[in-house]
Amino acid sequence: DPVMASAMKAQRHKLQQEEEKKKDEKKTQEEIDDDAVVAKAMEDHQQKLQMQQLSLKKKMDRSYQRSIYEDAVVSSDIEAHQQVLLADPVMASAMKAQRHKLQQEEEKKKDEKKTQEEIDDDAVVAKAMEDHQQKLQMQQLSLKKKMDRSYQRSIYEDAVVSSDIEAHQQ
Repeated sequence: DPVMASAMKAQRHKLQQEEEKKKDEKKTQEEIDDDAVVAKAMEDHQQKLQMQQLSLKKKMDRSYQRSIYEDAVVSSDIEAHQQVLLADPVMASAMKAQRHKLQQEEEKKKDEKKTQEEIDDDAVVAKAMEDHQQKLQMQQLSLKKKMDRSYQRSIYEDAVVSSDIEAHQQ
């Protein structure tokens, strides 16, 4: 019966569409679930990083406090030792000479550093001047070419005008 065949075909088509819709909904739900898992993993990772940063900061703070304390202890030991040495005139003179020598070495290092910085600055300036000189040469060359073309054009135009005048005089 053609009517029944057509109805059955339509029913089959409808069922296929419903199955595809269910599959799509299932896929969509799986994608949503996957996204939620990824988002949770990223959030957990972010929290873990924050905890590590906090732990590192605490360790650095403790280390800094310890170094301040150690510096204070060492400097008080040095001061006490210097007081003992300063009581002896020979040692006081030797310490003064040593301090003077260290100051001279520091000044020498500063001067050497300045000199190197000046050399570096001079090199930068020289390079900039060289680049500027090349740019000027390129501009001059371009201008010369334009002037040569303009001169050639004027010679040609003069020749055309003079030949026109001769033709007209003829």
